[in-house]
Formats: sequence, C-alpha cells, structure tokens
Amino acid sequence: MDHETAEDIKRYVKILYEDVGRKLQLLAEGQQGIGQKIDAMEQGLKALEQSLLSEIVETRALVKLSFSELDRRLTTLEGNYAAIEERLTRLERAS
Repeated sequence: MDHETAEDIKRYVKILYEDVGRKLQLLAEGQQGIGQKIDAMEQGLKALEQSLLSEIVETRALVKLSFSELDRRLTTLEGNYAAIEERLTRLERAS
C-alpha cells in the first residue's frame, strides 16, 4: 500500500469517525429532549392526579351531605306518615 492510498484511507476513516460523532451527538440531544418531555408529562400527570383526588374528596363530601339530607327528609316523611296513619285509625274508630 503506497503512502497516498494510506492517506486516503486515513481521511476516509476520519470523515466516518466525525460523521459517527455527529450522529451520536444528535442521538444524545434527542434522548435529552425525550427525557425532558417525559419529565414534563410526569409533572402534568401528577398535577392531574392531585386535581382528580381533590375532586373525588369534594364529590364524596357532597354525596355524604346529600345522603344526610335525604335521610333527614325520609325520617320526616316516615314521621308524617305515622302521624297520618294514626289519625286515620282514630277517624275510622270514631265513625
């Protein structure tokens, strides 16, 4: 192998080495960008999770309040029904 051919091979290998280096740099930058996007998505998901948990707690409180109100109303209706039944019984006995 003569000197000129050896120099050509050296230049070609150097070009390949630089090209691989650039591609590795692009790959590293792409990986870093993906990592940042994943971090941002994780933060968004955590915020969404907190929001949903807050809404679940609020909904449970409202449902509990609604059930308490319904229970109170039902108890009142049962009392009224018992009073009406008693009056009806007395009226039937009186007639």
